[in-house]
Amino acid sequence: MLCAAAIGADVTPPGMIAGPWEALSGGVLVGIHLRIDTVLDGHAESVIRMQVRVDRVVGKDWGWYVVDGDKSTWDGARLKIDHKDAVVDLIFDGRQQAWTGRLGSNPAVRLERPLESHDEITGTWKSVGGPGLTPGCLHAGVRRDGGGLIVWLDRGFERRYGEELDRLSVFHEEISFGLANAPHMFHGKLHAKQKIEGSWEPLLQAPNRFIRSSAEACASLPMMK
Repeated sequence: MLCAAAIGADVTPPGMIAGPWEALSGGVLVGIHLRIDTVLDGHAESVIRMQVRVDRVVGKDWGWYVVDGDKSTWDGARLKIDHKDAVVDLIFDGRQQAWTGRLGSNPAVRLERPLESHDEITGTWKSVGGPGLTPGCLHAGVRRDGGGLIVWLDRGFERRYGEELDRLSVFHEEISFGLANAPHMFHGKLHAKQKIEGSWEPLLQAPNRFIRSSAEACASLPMMK
């Protein structure tokens, strides 16, 4: 793990890059997961902390690295990590919605979002706004190796994008998931495949009502009202 340091660079909208990116390499799922914290300065949004989870690094299944401006850098388009356990040199293409470049021993990887399917949950869900309600977005996709669903969250209260979710359960209209490495669980219902409503236990400053939306609509979160 690298030491954290403020980055302070305006970037590609954080919601467009945060979360998981995957590829199959030799039949093995590889990829990265970005978790991004930002601040607002007027109407500009700047990154203050970026963490990158690299899957299938040498000697272990994954590892987290903090972009510190030294051995790991991000200039708004290019992500580089030069670490003994992980070598990453990737360029993000917003129009193609893909990262290309080196990931570990693979010099020419192409990473894309988990797949969307025709089931009821995959895709992008945006929180229902209003005074006092926390803005945010929920994302769900299918692992490219067929390994099941993956979900992640953007939270406007803390301006944190790409938070990992786990303990996902979908049964008919009932849906639940938890904030990774935390006790907080969301329990809700899916209404007509277009709306999710529920609550967090214990209470969490996070959105609890969502409607179907687009990735573009979740590129950057609005300020709290």
